Amino acid sequence: MKTKHKILMIISFIFIIGISLIYFKFGPMIKGKLYNGNRITLNVSIYVNDKELELQNVSAECSFENEVCNIKSENGKFQTKGGKYGEYCFKITIPAIEKNTLTDDLILNLNFLNSNDWYISKSDCCIYLYTDNNSLSGNATINTKYNDNTVKTNVFDIDETTGDISLHWGL
Repeated sequence: MKTKHKILMIISFIFIIGISLIYFKFGPMIKGKLYNGNRITLNVSIYVNDKELELQNVSAECSFENEVCNIKSENGKFQTKGGKYGEYCFKITIPAIEKNTLTDDLILNLNFLNSNDWYISKSDCCIYLYTDNNSLSGNATINTKYNDNTVKTNVFDIDETTGDISLHWGL
């Protein structure tokens, strides 16, 4: 009887260790596959000449493969379902605002490469622009957090004369 009890305890212990290893190794992938919310989130902040632009209800066009959807921001927050491998292109058009800040529409092409179909990502895009003689210069920092607890930071220099800024990031 004692031998059966010891064998049962050993098998239970091995089972618990095995399940724990599987959970910690594959947990983010399983959670990501079962997740039903918005998988790709961009939080965009834009500063022009040290003044933050208001991005409430700004429209963006999000495209992936042959699919295109229009989304509105909630204070600079853009979200889409995602869930497929590939590049998600967010085209954000910011209307011209007061003189000496932006005299033409600013077009941001934010292109995110989703490298795993189970990733849930949140990218914080902080863009600093300065106007001088009809050109824009500055920098951008994009900090992306994934559901497997990895973080990636990308830094870009910006020097544009067209008002059309393109940034590409992702794993």
